[in-house]
Amino acid sequence: KQWYQRRVVITAGSRKNEVHIRLAIMFKNKNDFNAALKHFHLALLDSSPSSLSALEIRFHIGHLYEVQGKFNLAKDMYENILATENISVKVRASTLRQLGWLYHTSISHTAD
Repeated sequence: KQWYQRRVVITAGSRKNEVHIRLAIMFKNKNDFNAALKHFHLALLDSSPSSLSALEIRFHIGHLYEVQGKFNLAKDMYENILATENISVKVRASTLRQLGWLYHTSISHTAD
């Protein structure tokens, strides 16, 4: 697993950002949350163009916290995204949806 990740990232060159995003999503789907978080953070550090904006990556990180049961971290991430200026309609709608769902299902019933 680690050899493959290093090999893919090294050979990607200027597309490292995209590789980190794809690896993060794959790890998230496989419930390897630590690896997913690592690759999402690496994607945020890379300023090269990619298929997701920094806000969309942060949204994925918030959702990652949510599926791990880290509801207060997820809420903080979603609220931080919403406080950002010039947020796209798509990101705003997705973030509001998840924040509403989070309040409906989790925040009022548990403490982090």
